[in-house]
Amino acid sequence: DGKPWSTATNQSMICWRLGWKSPIWERSYPRSHEWRRNITISEHQQVLVHEWVGPAFVWDLATGTELWRKDADLVFATVKHPYVMISHLERGMEVWRAERLEKYYGDGKLAGEAREFGMKPRLKFRWCPPGKFMMGSPDTEQGRSESENQVEVALSKGFWMTETEVTQGTWTTAITYHSDLGAPWTNGLLQPKCRNGSSFPLVYVTRRDATEFCKKYTAIERSAGRLPKNWCYRLPTEAEWQYACRAGTKTAWSMPDVSHLGYHAWYAENTKNAPHEQRVRQKAPNNWGLYDMHGNVHEWVSDRASPSLTAGIDPQRPAKKDDTGIYVGGSWNSPATELRSSFRKAAPHDGRFPTVGFRMVLSPVDD
Repeated sequence: DGKPWSTATNQSMICWRLGWKSPIWERSYPRSHEWRRNITISEHQQVLVHEWVGPAFVWDLATGTELWRKDADLVFATVKHPYVMISHLERGMEVWRAERLEKYYGDGKLAGEAREFGMKPRLKFRWCPPGKFMMGSPDTEQGRSESENQVEVALSKGFWMTETEVTQGTWTTAITYHSDLGAPWTNGLLQPKCRNGSSFPLVYVTRRDATEFCKKYTAIERSAGRLPKNWCYRLPTEAEWQYACRAGTKTAWSMPDVSHLGYHAWYAENTKNAPHEQRVRQKAPNNWGLYDMHGNVHEWVSDRASPSLTAGIDPQRPAKKDDTGIYVGGSWNSPATELRSSFRKAAPHDGRFPTVGFRMVLSPVDD
């Protein structure tokens, strides 16, 4: 169809779309040559690949995920992604795979752009672009503390943030690969004030638990070839979290005023009959598509506690093992003032609470 060929493998191949009377393409090269071919097909179309020699590999171009691999001369597959790559030289595929992953894991185009990453079921992330904002709260904001005195912050790099807090379902999936993670919300029985279910946010996690989970999730994804080596999952910094929570707003909450809070958040006023964490995505998201940034459960950040905010470019206060941590965001039993974008509270690094969880950020590793 006029698209260029590039190097990857060294055998002849014919590719048919079922129901068509002629091949999508057909090429034969001497064994001394190598080749690779991309094809675009409609979703849920079946593709028949007839190879004269060797196994076949079918890849999802969007993520670099291998859809199937067969050693037989005749292979069938139902391809559920519009872009696939077919090849039978793993060395060439690995080169392509690395290049494609780098592009897929790059920057988003618009604030709030959605993209899915990670093991199945994949996690949905939202793009938070670089930018400047006033971190903290003005003196006139009701319910504020002195530790929230405003500072100017610039984030030079964008990042991807999970659309919701990490759920019990996501944690349980990772336990399949790392059984030593355990299940912090249960010790054989449910912890007090905790609900069990894959769509409930994870609670009773320490800051160390959250940090270790991000490291192990990164290791799983790198080992599976789904994550470039220079990218990682981690906790957001306090500045990143507040920037994402505000999503371009300057008000106490990422909405015009407190009258809108019940539409966006689970907190003390609307959980009296269900005093526990609630399933994610039940309330409206903020301007960047992030759910439960106000309420449901507090969220750990990567910084150590401090009596004041840190100004400047990409500010962070990396916490050491035993440093006091910070959680943000408000929870299901918080008053409205604790759901403000600038709310912050120090807590023991090894504290386990029925109101505290976390969400992840995905970004390149710092140089």
